[in-house]
Amino acid sequence: HTPRDSQLAAGIICFEVAGITAEAVVDKLLERHIIASVSPYATPYARIAFGIMNTPEEVSVALRAIADLSGK
Repeated sequence: HTPRDSQLAAGIICFEVAGITAEAVVDKLLERHIIASVSPYATPYARIAFGIMNTPEEVSVALRAIADLSGK
Protein backbone atom coordinates (compact mmCIF):
# COMPACT_ATOMS: atom_id res chain seq x y z
CA HIS A 1 0.00 0.00 0.00
CA THR A 2 3.04 2.24 0.01
CA PRO A 3 2.66 4.88 -2.75
CA ARG A 4 4.87 4.34 -5.80
CA ASP A 5 5.38 8.08 -6.23
CA SER A 6 8.90 8.73 -4.92
CA GLN A 7 7.75 12.03 -3.41
CA LEU A 8 5.24 10.16 -1.24
CA ALA A 9 7.14 6.95 -0.49
CA ALA A 10 9.41 6.45 2.49
CA GLY A 11 11.43 3.70 4.11
CA ILE A 12 8.33 2.20 5.70
CA ILE A 13 6.48 -0.37 3.60
CA CYS A 14 2.83 -1.07 4.44
CA PHE A 15 1.39 -4.35 3.17
CA GLU A 16 -1.14 -7.05 3.82
CA VAL A 17 -1.13 -10.81 3.43
CA ALA A 18 -4.43 -12.23 2.20
CA GLY A 19 -6.29 -14.14 4.87
CA ILE A 20 -4.03 -13.07 7.76
CA THR A 21 -4.60 -10.09 10.05
CA ALA A 22 -1.90 -7.48 10.33
CA GLU A 23 -1.36 -8.47 13.95
CA ALA A 24 -0.89 -12.13 13.00
CA VAL A 25 1.57 -11.18 10.25
CA VAL A 26 3.64 -9.21 12.76
CA ASP A 27 3.55 -12.10 15.25
CA LYS A 28 4.58 -14.67 12.63
CA LEU A 29 7.45 -12.48 11.43
CA LEU A 30 8.64 -11.96 15.00
CA GLU A 31 8.81 -15.76 15.40
CA ARG A 32 11.44 -15.56 12.64
CA HIS A 33 13.24 -12.68 14.41
CA ILE A 34 11.94 -10.12 11.91
CA ILE A 35 10.61 -6.96 13.50
CA ALA A 36 7.51 -5.41 11.97
CA SER A 37 4.61 -3.42 13.37
CA VAL A 38 0.95 -2.67 12.72
CA SER A 39 0.02 0.73 11.32
CA PRO A 40 -2.08 2.82 13.76
CA TYR A 41 -4.71 3.75 11.19
CA ALA A 42 -8.41 2.96 10.76
CA THR A 43 -7.42 0.14 8.42
CA PRO A 44 -4.42 -1.59 9.99
CA TYR A 45 -1.64 -2.90 7.76
CA ALA A 46 1.52 -4.76 8.59
CA ARG A 47 4.54 -2.55 8.05
CA ILE A 48 8.26 -3.04 7.92
CA ALA A 49 11.16 -0.68 7.43
CA PHE A 50 14.70 -1.19 6.22
CA GLY A 51 17.62 1.12 6.79
CA ILE A 52 21.23 1.54 5.87
CA MET A 53 22.15 -0.92 8.63
CA ASN A 54 20.34 -3.75 6.85
CA THR A 55 22.25 -5.89 4.41
CA PRO A 56 20.75 -6.99 1.09
CA GLU A 57 20.66 -10.52 2.52
CA GLU A 58 18.57 -9.36 5.49
CA VAL A 59 16.11 -7.69 3.13
CA SER A 60 15.89 -10.91 1.11
CA VAL A 61 15.26 -12.97 4.27
CA ALA A 62 12.40 -10.66 5.28
CA LEU A 63 10.88 -10.74 1.80
CA ARG A 64 11.08 -14.54 1.71
CA ALA A 65 9.39 -14.73 5.11
CA ILE A 66 6.54 -12.52 3.89
CA ALA A 67 6.23 -14.60 0.72
CA ASP A 68 6.12 -17.77 2.85
CA LEU A 69 3.18 -16.31 4.79
CA SER A 70 1.33 -15.64 1.57
CA GLY A 71 2.01 -19.13 0.27
CA LYS A 72 3.92 -17.85 -2.75
